[in-house]
Order: sequence, then structure tokens, then C-alpha cells
Amino acid sequence: MGKRTYNLLIGVCIADLHFGAFDPQKQYNILKEQFINVIKDLPALDYIAILGDLYDHKMMGNSNGLLYASLLVEDIVQIAKEKNATVVILNGTFSHDANQTSNLYHYLNDPSVDIRIVTSVQFIDIKGTKVLCIPELYGLDESVYQDYLTYGGYYDLAFLHGTFEGSVYGNNVGQGRLFTIHDFKMCTGFMVGGHVHTPGCHKGYFYYTGTPYRYKFGEEEAKGFLITVYDPNTRGHYVHFKEIISDSYITINIEDIISNNPKVVIDYINRLQKDQGINYLKVRFKYPIDGSDKVVIDNYYRNNPNTFVEFLSLAEEQKIKDREAGIIEDNQYDFLLDPKIPDLEKFVRYVNMKEECTFITVDKLKEILSEV
Repeated sequence: MGKRTYNLLIGVCIADLHFGAFDPQKQYNILKEQFINVIKDLPALDYIAILGDLYDHKMMGNSNGLLYASLLVEDIVQIAKEKNATVVILNGTFSHDANQTSNLYHYLNDPSVDIRIVTSVQFIDIKGTKVLCIPELYGLDESVYQDYLTYGGYYDLAFLHGTFEGSVYGNNVGQGRLFTIHDFKMCTGFMVGGHVHTPGCHKGYFYYTGTPYRYKFGEEEAKGFLITVYDPNTRGHYVHFKEIISDSYITINIEDIISNNPKVVIDYINRLQKDQGINYLKVRFKYPIDGSDKVVIDNYYRNNPNTFVEFLSLAEEQKIKDREAGIIEDNQYDFLLDPKIPDLEKFVRYVNMKEECTFITVDKLKEILSEV
């Protein structure tokens, strides 16, 4: 255990690297240039935390995903040795990590590095600070959580992989557990989590790092990692989001008819993608298109790895035609008139329905409004 030579605890947190989700070598190169090369130049560093989902799925031992994930961890270990820092690696979602952090157990026998591979709820000590670590677990008796969250006494920081209340639409946790700010009443500092791919701060003390790069649609927000500073004497903290530049994934909805000529539509899409420098573009047509024109557009982009088109289903097209003909009444927005639903929730529901994805949450909207 390294002896503290200054009052502040300085660390970096990254999560949801998902090695194997796309070209692992590309993933590694992005992180090498914009994560490893950044943190190795920090004047002081006490910990480096990977908060779950280092891997994207279960992989063969000779896969590039495992190879480049291991190379990144080795880079982190070398920095930790140089800076006398602790490395913390949490198990994430089972369908992603699949217990593959066991490939890193050999570091536990290396006396020159302080590394913790966390597979169960536990407290760890990082240079005199008490840190609660919670990997993603399923079916764990609530008493086990309370043994640490409530009865384990006060602690400084918390690292976890899981869902915090308000971080995802509907607080959907799957097989996991939903955490609230009240769970961390014994934490005197702050909490950092992995699992939710959108970076942000909830309730003033719970931070998500988000994914460090974009690799799919629906995640257009900034990507990166966190640099944190904590004063164990005053309990004050500072968290800096360090952005990582990666490919852009943009989804657009075309609500009105551009032209009845499919060539004009294709030229419009191509020009938009080129002019805005979009790496990956998804185009959703929100109006009916003639069958032959749809075939032309679909065939043009069918083998394009960077551009995707989505058309209305036949049922959706018929619904639009019926509505325009006055045959049916559209009541999907009746919730807007429900006095029991708060206005902010109405707005969020409306936006998410229009975007056809979880575009924003109530907590994120409150955060934006508080900054205005």
C-alpha cells in the first residue's frame, strides 16, 4: 500500500469499453492515444478504475477482443507502477464481461502493482481512503448490500456497475438492482458508476463515465472518461469529464417528402452526410414512400456500411393514410392531457416518442434546466 504524500486523492475512472463491439484494434488505438497518453502525463495519480464491461461478449482465447483488452490493461498496469497507483477492475454485466476478468488474475501475483479485480461487494483501501466497490450481481440477497451500504460504517467513495435511479428511462434494471441516493447515505464523498452509456451527474454526487467512444446509434452524446479529485479532510471533490473524439453516429428523421424522385432523395442524404462529416448515418423516413421508389433507395444503401435507411412498415403507412382520411383518431398523445402526470415527464415522454428511443430522461432535463 502506497503512503500518501499529499492530501488529495487523484484518480481516473473509465467504464463500458466493450472490447469486441467493433474493431478491437481501432478501440485500442483510440484509448491508447486519448486515454493512456493523457493519464500517463498527469502529475499525480492514485487510482485507475475500470468500472465494468471491459469486454463486450464472451470471446475465444485467441480473439482480437481479448488481445487488445489485455494490451490496454497492461498499459494501465505500467502507468500504475510508475505512479504508485492502485488499479481497480469491476466485473460488469455478465452477458458482456462473462467472468473474463479472470484472464487478468496473473497480475494478482505481481507484487510490483496494487491491483484489485472485484467480483463481489467489498470495501477496499486506496491510500488511506475507504472505497465501496459493487460489481453487477444478480439475485444477491438485500441483506448483503445493506451489510456494506448501511452497516459497514462511513466510507469515502463508491465504485459500482449498475443502474442509478433516474439515469435510464423507466428505471429499467433488467436482472440487476436499482440504486438510489439514499443507498449511499454513509458515503462522505462521491460515487462513480459504469453500465449507463450516457455520461452525467445525478443528485449532485453520482457520476457516470459513459462509454469512451461511440460504436452504435442512439449514443450521439459526448464520450470520454473522468478525472477525479477528492479531499478526504474536507470531503470536497471535483470531477472533470475528459472527452474522447471518436466516430459520429447520427440519426435523422425525414418528416416531409423531399421529392418523388428517389435519385433526389439519395443525393440529399449523401450530401448531408458529406457536408456534416458524419461517419455513420441512419435515416428514418416518417412518411409513406411508393413501393418502387422504396426499392431503389433500399437497394442503393443495402451494402453501404456507413449509411442505413429505415422505412415505415405497411401497418404504419396505412395508419397515416387512415388518419389523413379521418377514419381513425390518433390517441397516442392522450397522456398530455392527464393532470396526474407532471409536466416534465409529459415533455420527456413526448420527445422520446418522437425520437423513437430514450433520447432524454427527466433527471437529464432537470440538469439542463438548472444550467440555464
